Amino acid sequence: MRTRAYIVYTDRLGNVKRLPLAKPVFTIGRYSDNDLPVVSESVSRHHAEIVLEEGAYYLIDKGSKSGTFVNGQAVVRQELRNRDRIRLGGDHDHGIQFEDARATACAEEQGIRSEGAQSSRINARAELQYLAKFLEVNQALKISLSIDEVLSLIVDAAVEITGAERGALLLPNERGEIVLVQREMESCRFR
Repeated sequence: MRTRAYIVYTDRLGNVKRLPLAKPVFTIGRYSDNDLPVVSESVSRHHAEIVLEEGAYYLIDKGSKSGTFVNGQAVVRQELRNRDRIRLGGDHDHGIQFEDARATACAEEQGIRSEGAQSSRINARAELQYLAKFLEVNQALKISLSIDEVLSLIVDAAVEITGAERGALLLPNERGEIVLVQREMESCRFR
């Protein structure tokens, strides 16, 4: 599938990631198994998803407790348009913006830059990446995710900070044997 749309995600410290919507269903939520994990108390484990249907992208709330919003309006299912702003529950610390590559390319031809493109080109806060990852893991501990979720976030953060393609974690299993847990990079998200 050829990617023509992206999610521009800005964390609480201003670090920006541009994630391609490269599969038919893109998941968003608090758990690390989501395509976009957002660690926040007001975000459900599997909060929402973006689906591609007949050439259009739709944001679908997955029964979250605190709701899903597009441009400030509560939605259950909403077709996304270029530069739509997505908010999960009461979380105002993270920015999520839908970007249609065709519309953005057209705007850039006319000399107009999207906020996401400007932020990604001028990321003056890159030196805070280590602190941002530490805070993300700290937040995960604070909202009592399972130990597997916390360890997954720690490995993901270590891989992202170092720029490695994969990381490894050695843990004892239920019989006390040390086992290797390997993480590989997949479509801008560590799994």
